[in-house]
Amino acid sequence: MKYIVDFFTLQILIFLVLGTVPVEAALTLVDCQKCHDREYQQIASEGTAHKEQVTCFDCHENHRPHVADNIPECKDCHGITPHQGMTDCLSCHDRKENCTACHMAHQPLVWPGGEPALLHCKVCHSRESELLKTNVSKHHNLSCIFCHRKHRAIQSCSDCHGRPHPEGTHEMFPQCATCHNIAHDLYPK
Repeated sequence: MKYIVDFFTLQILIFLVLGTVPVEAALTLVDCQKCHDREYQQIASEGTAHKEQVTCFDCHENHRPHVADNIPECKDCHGITPHQGMTDCLSCHDRKENCTACHMAHQPLVWPGGEPALLHCKVCHSRESELLKTNVSKHHNLSCIFCHRKHRAIQSCSDCHGRPHPEGTHEMFPQCATCHNIAHDLYPK
């Protein structure tokens, strides 16, 4: 009788071990951060609506190796509608809808830099670009994103230069452009 009970117990154990299908654990947002901390930090600092209204899983529905490519197209959620108050973006922008030329997925309002973004700046800001190109000051070698880290953001001269003149001069001439012209076309010293 003892062997029958042990044989029955063995059969149950074999069924439990071999007869079940392994279940994969579902990924959590904490799991995402473990491997993708840089992206997590980017979203936390400059993610706009991606911080609280969208989760990793809203954009990345599955993870490799279950899918070959889990990087979505921006237009899947955002469409190709004009933005920044402009009505004809696609008349200037590449019709391939290359959003990443000007936007980073995890920091959409931070300029990615590099030549593609600079080419896009010139399309709408040709006067400023030409002034900067022909300028003989040190600003000549700066890229647009050095001063304009976000679209339509304008740094103050004092952000980089502090208050380089005696205080009386700053009181008499509070606007740097009074003596030095605009940042794209500085008068050389």
